Amino acid sequence: MLKIQLDGINAGSQASGLLINQGGSGSVVKGLLISRFDGAGILMGPDSTQNRVEGNFIGTDFDGAFVAGNADGVDIGRSTFNTVGGNSPAARNLISGNNGFGVAILASTNNLVAGNLIGTKKDGTTALANSFSGVGIGDASNNTVSSNTIAFNGGDGVGIGLIGEAPNPNAANGNLLAGNSIFSNGDLGIDLGQNGVTPQRLRRCRHRPQHPAEQARPLLSQDHQEGHHHKGQTKQHPQQELPGAVLLQRFGQRG
Repeated sequence: MLKIQLDGINAGSQASGLLINQGGSGSVVKGLLISRFDGAGILMGPDSTQNRVEGNFIGTDFDGAFVAGNADGVDIGRSTFNTVGGNSPAARNLISGNNGFGVAILASTNNLVAGNLIGTKKDGTTALANSFSGVGIGDASNNTVSSNTIAFNGGDGVGIGLIGEAPNPNAANGNLLAGNSIFSNGDLGIDLGQNGVTPQRLRRCRHRPQHPAEQARPLLSQDHQEGHHHKGQTKQHPQQELPGAVLLQRFGQRG
């Protein structure tokens, strides 16, 4: 049961609930209700690193059932190696009801957003939307978004390359999305760039121009499970080497 509230109703224009800059690296923000700030509930700013945000309600009331939003829930800007959430239920943050993004990562690397409820009430199944995307990533690489419930948000579940002074999906590389439950968001579940659904690109290999256009990435056309292993076929030219490892994950669809 949370007992401490940071209430920004009288904090002034663009004030954040907590601001962690370089001098605050290694901070742990735990067990707080952070609501009604005109800026972010929590802002991890330039050159801060290795902070942990866990077990908080950000943008809701004490019961995790009603809106008391900040501008964004958690902003990570030019900051590295931070963790929002974690693998245990006690580390889970409720990040809902905010007027912008649930979590925004901008010009930052090697951050982990894991195990949180983003866009739901405390029960994890009922809507309490953030107005924009659940998670937005811009000009930021090598971040991980894993094992979160990201639902009912007004924009995309996860938007990559959508935020920043000059949004560019090509400047947001190497980000891993794994094991999340993403459903019932206002736009796409996962959006790469600002052009809606990204079509499967076809390309010709300049070293083998006689071959027909090939897919830029493999498309699994057959799949059957053998124990804990999966076997399948991809629609690639038989002589084409795949560019590195291919990660296959199975997910269920909520009806």
